[in-house]
Amino acid sequence: MEDPESRFLHFLQPIRDLTKNWEVDVAAQLGEYLEELEQICVSFDGGKTTMNFIEAALLIQGSACIYSKKVEYLYSLVYQALDFISNKKREKMPASVGEDGADTDAATGPAAEKEEFLSLNDIQDASKANMHLKDDRQPTVSLSAIPISPV
Repeated sequence: MEDPESRFLHFLQPIRDLTKNWEVDVAAQLGEYLEELEQICVSFDGGKTTMNFIEAALLIQGSACIYSKKVEYLYSLVYQALDFISNKKREKMPASVGEDGADTDAATGPAAEKEEFLSLNDIQDASKANMHLKDDRQPTVSLSAIPISPV
């Protein structure tokens, strides 16, 4: 049987190399620890039976850390693979750079045109127009305003 202190050492100490995390079988190690915990009967008998809650907490924390590192490493591998695939596709496509060094695929925007302003010469002068305003409205009833008192 292994030394109890070195048995779960990889859970208690951080593993710097992300590839080393794949060597740790988290499920099997936690299964072994659960079997060990099943043998312990927690009782309030004055300390004759001991349960190391600190070790259990560190073991769970360490296993979660290793699992998260595995996920992080897998995430970075997927993005590296996607970058590799996109670079390969880009290399297979014909070059779109013209002889003058300009990219023929890139949109450079509309051609520079001379801005044309709206000519207002066709609008008639208001003094020359035939405008007649009718004032056949009925006078409106004026409402008196009620002053608002400060509260």
